[in-house]
Amino acid sequence: QQFNSPTAAQFYAATAGFMSSGTTLYATTPTSQNATYTIDLYDPSTTPPTLIRSFSGSTSTGVIQESWDGKYSNETQFTGDKVEAEYTITLGSDPVRQVQILNAWDIVNPGNNFDVAYAFDCNASLLQQNGEFWNQMLGVVDVLIMPNLGLDVYHSTFDRFFCVNCSPGPYPGYIADRNTFYNGLLSNLEQNDVENFYYYGHGQQSLISGVRIVTVGSTQPYLLTSEVANGLGNTASVQDGFKNRHEYRFVFLDACSTAKDQQWQHAFGIYDDIPAADVIGLPDQAFLGWVDDVTHGITDVTTAKDCGTTLNRFFADWMNGKTLDYCIRDCSVNYIDNHTSGLHWPLPVPGNEIIQLSNGEIVQIPLQTAPLKLAGNPGLMRRGSDPAYVPGVYLYGAERQ
Repeated sequence: QQFNSPTAAQFYAATAGFMSSGTTLYATTPTSQNATYTIDLYDPSTTPPTLIRSFSGSTSTGVIQESWDGKYSNETQFTGDKVEAEYTITLGSDPVRQVQILNAWDIVNPGNNFDVAYAFDCNASLLQQNGEFWNQMLGVVDVLIMPNLGLDVYHSTFDRFFCVNCSPGPYPGYIADRNTFYNGLLSNLEQNDVENFYYYGHGQQSLISGVRIVTVGSTQPYLLTSEVANGLGNTASVQDGFKNRHEYRFVFLDACSTAKDQQWQHAFGIYDDIPAADVIGLPDQAFLGWVDDVTHGITDVTTAKDCGTTLNRFFADWMNGKTLDYCIRDCSVNYIDNHTSGLHWPLPVPGNEIIQLSNGEIVQIPLQTAPLKLAGNPGLMRRGSDPAYVPGVYLYGAERQ
């Protein structure tokens, strides 16, 4: 998503901000690899705008990249919340001027909270307390936040792990109505200490929900992309550029079409469009979502159990220090060399169209599968990341379609 003509410079959402600790000024010249340039940084809060610092150079690769330490040319710290970066680029004889708006992205989440939520339109007894899927999702919550498992656990003020004689009791994130979505979940997601989120249910490019057909404005369980973006302060406009006030580290929206475009990942402050791995100041992040419709398959106790077993393995792998790439592949076992390892309902990537449920039933096409999109770092781990992986965009199962 760019807000400028790419005739001279192309800018990227992932570098549309700055931090006081250091920032890369980044652009590419799509029509020519050879160019000379100057970059003038201005503080637009003054009249006229105050020059902060200037850079100049040339490129023979089509990549413009300069490091700014967040200071004026006299070495005093810039403390404003917006910068206008004026690029003057010469691709031949005529210079072209383009401006990129950079917003302060210093509000970096220091939190260690992980929220889990689910909503669906199957038999409510499967979803409610002591239902099969409730219990399966409680297993996910327990492995993520239960303090006595010997793991490096997260925290949550939305979910509650299993605890004997605790009041209130355990809660794995079941959402049955609009109020719980908007006033419960969204309010919690907005807290600065939350930077990880998993959701299971129905989805579209512009909303997640507990029903397939949503009437906006009703009491049905749904949450809009715009509500998340505005609530977190991760918004974009031509006038104000990209604002990234609450960036998440890891988000998995396990719902149809949540990765069909970039609306959801941008709502959580996750960007993947930078074509270079050495840009400083970018957070280690990953977004997972489905690029189209998928069949989740919760219709009865068996499918709720089998789907939940896969989710429990996914997050057990994650909590035991495996990479995100490993977690995905380990839970897509039919997709890996057509072998199985006890999962009866693996992640529904292409290649998993034929499965055998734990009750012996064979499920075949028309089971819907779609590629699972990873935007960000496939080497992301519970702590840190594996340097062997290169951030980017990956589609699991796409080659099997």
